[in-house]
Amino acid sequence: MLMQITLTVIVGPQKGKKFEFTEPDNFLLGRDNEGSKAHFRLNNDDTQVSRNHFLLEINPPDCFIRDAGSLNGTFIVRPSGKQVYFLTGRIDDKEEYANRASILKNKLGYTAFQKVDERMQLADQDVIHVGETAILVEVTTPISIHKDDWPGVEADLSQCIECGGQMANPAQQKRPDLLCVNDFVCQKCRALHEKARRPLSGVRCYVCGCDVTSSADADGKADELKHIALYLCPSCADKSVSGQLPVKRIKDYRLIMPLGEGGFGLVFLARHEKTGRAVALKVTKEVIKQDQGLVKRFKREVAIMQRFQHPNLVRLYDEGIAETGNYYFASEFLPAGCLVDYTSRNFDGLLPVGKACQIYSQALEGLAHLHGKGYIHRDIKPENILLTKDSSGKRIAKLGDFGLAKNYLVHGGTLTGVNEWMGTIMFSPPEQILDFKHVNAVSDIYATGIAFYYSVTGMFPYDFPSKKECAEMARQGKRPRDPISFILGHDKPIPIEERLSGIDNNVARFINAAIEKDPSKRPSSAQSFMKALTV
Repeated sequence: MLMQITLTVIVGPQKGKKFEFTEPDNFLLGRDNEGSKAHFRLNNDDTQVSRNHFLLEINPPDCFIRDAGSLNGTFIVRPSGKQVYFLTGRIDDKEEYANRASILKNKLGYTAFQKVDERMQLADQDVIHVGETAILVEVTTPISIHKDDWPGVEADLSQCIECGGQMANPAQQKRPDLLCVNDFVCQKCRALHEKARRPLSGVRCYVCGCDVTSSADADGKADELKHIALYLCPSCADKSVSGQLPVKRIKDYRLIMPLGEGGFGLVFLARHEKTGRAVALKVTKEVIKQDQGLVKRFKREVAIMQRFQHPNLVRLYDEGIAETGNYYFASEFLPAGCLVDYTSRNFDGLLPVGKACQIYSQALEGLAHLHGKGYIHRDIKPENILLTKDSSGKRIAKLGDFGLAKNYLVHGGTLTGVNEWMGTIMFSPPEQILDFKHVNAVSDIYATGIAFYYSVTGMFPYDFPSKKECAEMARQGKRPRDPISFILGHDKPIPIEERLSGIDNNVARFINAAIEKDPSKRPSSAQSFMKALTV
């Protein structure tokens, strides 16, 4: 079943115009003027509308509105509560917006009014007022989706993800939540894997060093993961349990301690009870909405990504749906943490350029492998570059969180909530904000360039207001300029050499090219970017 968001212009020059969404999308409204990036452009004569006025983040049945740096703000009328909301934009005149709100309230006969500084969730029958235009938001009743509407799903499920051959596919008969990697691999390929397996010895707990070989290969993956996986014995697991844990177990995993939290969900150190394998278990906040065909397609894509093996990519071990309906991913656990942790511990928050070149060139090597497989990361930032050491003690950078929840649709929405996307807006290229479903490899190049820039300077290429400046403006009753308006507007990125004197000219040239707003001016591939950092 799919939900649908419908936007209908009910007042204004373009009355009757309609937009319908059944999949996640971003929708920018603005005035038809030079510099506008808007998908829907209102009459240029309507000066109450800015070139890039507001952004809708759509993930049916959810729809959020966020100001995009408008000068005059936006009203949202909610008939169900007889309430008027005002998304302030950059308007500084309190009296002006109070007068405008009063006029609208009196016209409608409403009494409640609320100012919104950031973003808000829209509801069915809300009406957005901007300039001379009013737009009705409707969340329609579910509409059925038949398998004929998704012609690729059944064909995909009948092909082995390794050899591409046809197979008598158990995935077509099994419940989606019970599917695993082997359901997408033919018997011939599975037999080859079984034949290639070698007995292991000397597998040890990474904490106390005791031998855990007897349990490590319980799922047959110990040989495949021998240079990657860490194991935790029951005794050390018991001693390591700490922090606030929502539950003791999720399916086959025992939770040990919290590792972090973000818009996407919660991350825990967990122990796979059958093998003792230590994993980073990421549990999504959003509950999966079941549509069997789409969930099966999603799980098939995850199964493909579980096969990715590269020294600079964090290995995905497992995925599933928890008892609560929340999706989870189990991946390689790297105790050293992410690049932000490493930089903070060792360099007071600013990574030396030489170190940055070493680390980011490795991350780009992993990214090149990902692009070669036809995948886009979509969420490159310092927090998603994880660090470890190999057997010789050499530091290795690995790219994590490679777009699982952003690449594939599950029942009219990605697994990620809108908060996570907004949390990484500073690293997002303009084209990803405007059309995140159809980004390509150079969008990842941009994000990598921004991440490098931030790692070595502690600043972004735009003069985003600092936390201190935001706090001071809040005390004055003002609202800082929204980062989206910098990224989508005419502002040019500040060259990195202006932030960091003495940086190598060649490195600076490639970083400046990588963060160009125009995708055609960026390095054409992760490989070319990587070579520039390793010269």
